[in-house]
Amino acid sequence: MPRRFKTGTCIHCGVPSEELTGDHVFPESWYPDSTPLDLEKWQAPSCKSCNEGYGRLERTLFLKLAMGLEPWTVGAEGIAERALRSFDPRTAKNENDRKHREGAREKVRRSIVNVSAVSFTEPILPNIGTIHSSGDQGYSIEIVPQADLHRLIGKFVRGISYLATGGVLAPEYVIRVIPLMHSDRLPQHLLESPATVFERGPGFRVERHGTCDDRFAALFRIQFWGRYEFFATVWLAELEKSGAMAG
Repeated sequence: MPRRFKTGTCIHCGVPSEELTGDHVFPESWYPDSTPLDLEKWQAPSCKSCNEGYGRLERTLFLKLAMGLEPWTVGAEGIAERALRSFDPRTAKNENDRKHREGAREKVRRSIVNVSAVSFTEPILPNIGTIHSSGDQGYSIEIVPQADLHRLIGKFVRGISYLATGGVLAPEYVIRVIPLMHSDRLPQHLLESPATVFERGPGFRVERHGTCDDRFAALFRIQFWGRYEFFATVWLAELEKSGAMAG
Protein backbone atom coordinates (compact mmCIF):
# COMPACT_ATOMS: atom_id res chain seq x y z
CA MET A 1 0.00 0.00 0.00
CA PRO A 2 1.40 3.44 -0.94
CA ARG A 3 2.65 5.34 2.08
CA ARG A 4 1.71 8.96 2.66
CA PHE A 5 4.52 11.38 3.43
CA LYS A 6 4.20 14.82 4.94
CA THR A 7 5.43 17.94 3.22
CA GLY A 8 9.10 17.51 2.40
CA THR A 9 11.61 16.94 -0.38
CA CYS A 10 11.55 14.43 -3.22
CA ILE A 11 14.54 12.08 -2.95
CA HIS A 12 14.97 12.11 -6.75
CA CYS A 13 14.67 15.69 -7.97
CA GLY A 14 15.31 17.39 -4.62
CA VAL A 15 12.33 19.72 -5.03
CA PRO A 16 10.15 20.47 -1.97
CA SER A 17 6.55 19.32 -2.38
CA GLU A 18 3.32 19.37 -0.41
CA GLU A 19 2.02 16.31 -2.24
CA LEU A 20 4.69 13.66 -1.77
CA THR A 21 3.97 10.05 -2.68
CA GLY A 22 5.56 6.84 -1.45
CA ASP A 23 8.06 5.48 -3.98
CA HIS A 24 9.10 1.88 -3.35
CA VAL A 25 12.87 1.71 -2.88
CA PHE A 26 12.79 -1.63 -4.70
CA PRO A 27 9.92 -1.82 -7.21
CA GLU A 28 6.89 -3.45 -5.61
CA SER A 29 6.29 -5.70 -8.63
CA TRP A 30 9.93 -6.90 -8.60
CA TYR A 31 9.66 -8.86 -5.35
CA PRO A 32 9.94 -12.64 -6.01
CA ASP A 33 7.15 -15.08 -5.16
CA SER A 34 9.17 -16.32 -2.18
CA THR A 35 8.87 -12.93 -0.43
CA PRO A 36 7.15 -13.30 2.98
CA LEU A 37 3.62 -11.88 2.83
CA ASP A 38 4.16 -9.72 5.91
CA LEU A 39 7.47 -8.22 4.75
CA GLU A 40 7.51 -4.41 4.70
CA LYS A 41 8.35 -3.08 1.24
CA TRP A 42 10.38 0.03 1.97
CA GLN A 43 9.22 3.37 0.59
CA ALA A 44 10.76 6.84 0.37
CA PRO A 45 9.27 10.30 -0.37
CA SER A 46 8.91 11.17 -4.05
CA CYS A 47 6.99 13.75 -6.02
CA LYS A 48 4.30 12.38 -8.30
CA SER A 49 6.22 13.18 -11.48
CA CYS A 50 9.39 11.34 -10.42
CA ASN A 51 7.40 8.41 -9.06
CA GLU A 52 5.53 7.98 -12.34
CA GLY A 53 8.72 8.41 -14.39
CA TYR A 54 10.58 5.72 -12.48
CA GLY A 55 7.51 3.51 -12.68
CA ARG A 56 7.73 3.59 -16.49
CA LEU A 57 11.47 2.84 -16.34
CA GLU A 58 10.90 -0.09 -13.98
CA ARG A 59 8.25 -1.64 -16.23
CA THR A 60 10.60 -1.47 -19.22
CA LEU A 61 13.63 -2.85 -17.40
CA PHE A 62 11.63 -5.56 -15.67
CA LEU A 63 10.94 -7.30 -18.98
CA LYS A 64 14.51 -6.98 -20.20
CA LEU A 65 16.25 -8.07 -17.00
CA ALA A 66 13.77 -10.84 -16.20
CA MET A 67 14.55 -12.48 -19.55
CA GLY A 68 18.08 -13.13 -18.30
CA LEU A 69 16.88 -15.28 -15.39
CA GLU A 70 16.46 -19.00 -15.00
CA PRO A 71 13.17 -20.07 -13.32
CA TRP A 72 15.04 -21.92 -10.56
CA THR A 73 17.30 -19.01 -9.54
CA VAL A 74 17.11 -18.48 -5.76
CA GLY A 75 15.86 -14.98 -5.07
CA ALA A 76 14.07 -14.71 -8.42
CA GLU A 77 11.22 -17.15 -7.89
CA GLY A 78 8.35 -16.38 -10.28
CA ILE A 79 10.05 -13.36 -11.89
CA ALA A 80 10.76 -14.91 -15.30
CA GLU A 81 7.28 -16.43 -15.52
CA ARG A 82 5.70 -13.11 -14.56
CA ALA A 83 7.61 -11.34 -17.32
CA LEU A 84 6.58 -13.89 -19.95
CA ARG A 85 2.92 -13.60 -18.94
CA SER A 86 3.04 -9.82 -19.24
CA PHE A 87 3.44 -9.99 -23.03
CA ASP A 88 1.52 -13.20 -23.72
CA PRO A 89 -1.78 -12.31 -25.48
CA ARG A 90 -3.28 -15.64 -24.36
CA THR A 91 -3.34 -14.43 -20.76
CA ALA A 92 -5.16 -11.17 -21.59
CA LYS A 93 -8.23 -10.21 -19.56
CA ASN A 94 -9.93 -8.33 -22.41
CA GLU A 95 -9.35 -6.98 -25.91
CA ASN A 96 -7.53 -3.85 -24.78
CA ASP A 97 -5.29 -5.94 -22.55
CA ARG A 98 -4.57 -8.28 -25.45
CA LYS A 99 -3.48 -5.37 -27.68
CA HIS A 100 -1.29 -4.00 -24.88
CA ARG A 101 0.43 -7.37 -24.44
CA GLU A 102 0.95 -7.72 -28.18
CA GLY A 103 2.55 -4.28 -28.23
CA ALA A 104 4.85 -5.23 -25.34
CA ARG A 105 5.82 -8.44 -27.13
CA GLU A 106 6.68 -6.50 -30.29
CA LYS A 107 8.89 -4.10 -28.32
CA VAL A 108 10.75 -7.04 -26.82
CA ARG A 109 11.14 -8.65 -30.25
CA ARG A 110 12.59 -5.45 -31.72
CA SER A 111 15.12 -5.11 -28.91
CA ILE A 112 16.65 -8.57 -29.50
CA VAL A 113 19.78 -8.63 -31.65
CA ASN A 114 21.17 -11.78 -33.27
CA VAL A 115 24.96 -12.08 -33.50
CA SER A 116 27.17 -14.83 -34.85
CA ALA A 117 29.69 -14.72 -31.99
CA VAL A 118 30.07 -13.23 -28.55
CA SER A 119 33.29 -12.11 -26.90
CA PHE A 120 33.30 -13.04 -23.23
CA THR A 121 36.45 -11.07 -22.41
CA GLU A 122 34.21 -8.17 -21.37
CA PRO A 123 30.52 -8.15 -20.51
CA ILE A 124 28.21 -7.08 -23.31
CA LEU A 125 26.47 -4.75 -20.90
CA PRO A 126 27.94 -2.83 -17.99
CA ASN A 127 28.39 -6.00 -15.85
CA ILE A 128 25.49 -8.08 -17.13
CA GLY A 129 24.62 -9.81 -20.36
CA THR A 130 21.30 -11.38 -21.24
CA ILE A 131 22.49 -14.00 -23.72
CA HIS A 132 20.75 -17.02 -25.19
CA SER A 133 22.40 -19.51 -27.53
CA SER A 134 20.62 -20.11 -30.83
CA GLY A 135 22.66 -23.18 -31.78
CA ASP A 136 24.38 -22.91 -35.13
CA GLN A 137 22.71 -19.55 -35.73
CA GLY A 138 24.73 -17.82 -33.00
CA TYR A 139 23.30 -15.84 -30.10
CA SER A 140 20.26 -13.74 -29.35
CA ILE A 141 21.10 -10.76 -27.16
CA GLU A 142 18.58 -8.62 -25.30
CA ILE A 143 19.80 -5.03 -25.38
CA VAL A 144 19.58 -3.19 -22.05
CA PRO A 145 20.57 0.49 -22.40
CA GLN A 146 23.35 1.49 -20.01
CA ALA A 147 21.69 4.84 -19.27
CA ASP A 148 18.51 3.09 -18.10
CA LEU A 149 20.47 0.75 -15.84
CA HIS A 150 22.33 3.67 -14.28
CA ARG A 151 19.05 5.49 -13.64
CA LEU A 152 17.68 2.41 -11.90
CA ILE A 153 20.77 1.95 -9.71
CA GLY A 154 20.71 5.66 -8.89
CA LYS A 155 17.14 5.27 -7.68
CA PHE A 156 18.17 2.36 -5.44
CA VAL A 157 21.06 4.41 -4.04
CA ARG A 158 18.89 7.42 -3.22
CA GLY A 159 16.31 5.20 -1.55
CA ILE A 160 18.85 3.35 0.60
CA SER A 161 20.59 6.64 1.45
CA TYR A 162 17.26 7.95 2.72
CA LEU A 163 16.69 4.84 4.83
CA ALA A 164 20.25 5.00 6.21
CA THR A 165 20.40 8.72 7.01
CA GLY A 166 16.82 10.00 7.09
CA GLY A 167 17.90 12.71 4.67
CA VAL A 168 17.84 13.46 0.95
CA LEU A 169 21.03 13.60 -1.12
CA ALA A 170 21.77 17.24 -1.88
CA PRO A 171 22.64 18.39 -5.45
CA GLU A 172 26.34 18.71 -4.55
CA TYR A 173 26.55 14.92 -4.26
CA VAL A 174 27.06 12.75 -7.34
CA ILE A 175 26.20 9.07 -7.88
CA ARG A 176 28.54 6.98 -10.00
CA VAL A 177 27.72 3.43 -11.11
CA ILE A 178 30.84 1.27 -11.48
CA PRO A 179 30.60 -1.84 -13.71
CA LEU A 180 32.26 -4.98 -12.40
CA MET A 181 34.65 -4.89 -15.36
CA HIS A 182 36.09 -1.73 -13.77
CA SER A 183 36.29 -3.07 -10.22
CA ASP A 184 39.83 -1.68 -9.99
CA ARG A 185 38.22 1.75 -9.74
CA LEU A 186 36.43 0.89 -6.49
CA PRO A 187 37.72 2.89 -3.50
CA GLN A 188 39.49 0.14 -1.57
CA HIS A 189 39.44 1.99 1.76
CA LEU A 190 35.64 1.94 1.64
CA LEU A 191 35.44 -1.70 0.60
CA GLU A 192 37.37 -2.56 3.74
CA SER A 193 35.18 -0.43 6.02
CA PRO A 194 32.24 -1.95 7.97
CA ALA A 195 29.02 -2.23 6.00
CA THR A 196 25.40 -1.77 6.93
CA VAL A 197 23.30 -4.41 5.17
CA PHE A 198 19.82 -3.68 3.83
CA GLU A 199 17.88 -6.78 2.78
CA ARG A 200 14.32 -7.36 1.64
CA GLY A 201 13.44 -11.02 1.55
CA PRO A 202 15.47 -13.24 -0.76
CA GLY A 203 15.33 -10.85 -3.71
CA PHE A 204 17.30 -7.74 -2.72
CA ARG A 205 20.50 -7.11 -0.80
CA VAL A 206 22.52 -3.90 -0.45
CA GLU A 207 25.77 -3.36 1.42
CA ARG A 208 26.41 0.28 2.29
CA HIS A 209 29.99 1.15 3.27
CA GLY A 210 29.94 4.63 4.77
CA THR A 211 32.52 7.13 5.98
CA CYS A 212 33.02 8.64 9.42
CA ASP A 213 33.20 12.28 8.35
CA ASP A 214 30.30 12.44 5.87
CA ARG A 215 27.00 10.70 6.56
CA PHE A 216 26.02 10.63 2.86
CA ALA A 217 29.29 9.58 1.19
CA ALA A 218 29.32 5.81 0.73
CA LEU A 219 30.04 2.81 -1.47
CA PHE A 220 27.10 0.59 -2.37
CA ARG A 221 27.11 -3.04 -3.44
CA ILE A 222 23.69 -3.82 -4.88
CA GLN A 223 22.48 -7.35 -5.63
CA PHE A 224 19.06 -8.49 -6.75
CA TRP A 225 17.31 -11.61 -8.00
CA GLY A 226 20.38 -13.74 -7.28
CA ARG A 227 21.68 -12.72 -10.70
CA TYR A 228 22.59 -9.05 -10.97
CA GLU A 229 25.23 -7.08 -9.10
CA PHE A 230 26.29 -3.44 -9.27
CA PHE A 231 28.58 -1.10 -7.38
CA ALA A 232 27.92 2.62 -6.96
CA THR A 233 29.49 5.49 -5.05
CA VAL A 234 28.13 8.69 -3.57
CA TRP A 235 30.59 11.57 -3.22
CA LEU A 236 30.69 15.32 -3.05
CA ALA A 237 31.28 16.53 -6.58
CA GLU A 238 34.20 18.71 -5.51
CA LEU A 239 35.96 15.73 -3.96
CA GLU A 240 35.42 13.61 -7.05
CA LYS A 241 36.94 16.31 -9.25
CA SER A 242 39.95 16.62 -6.97
CA GLY A 243 40.55 12.86 -7.02
CA ALA A 244 40.22 12.57 -3.24
CA MET A 245 37.70 9.72 -3.56
CA ALA A 246 40.41 7.36 -4.78
CA GLY A 247 42.32 7.55 -1.53
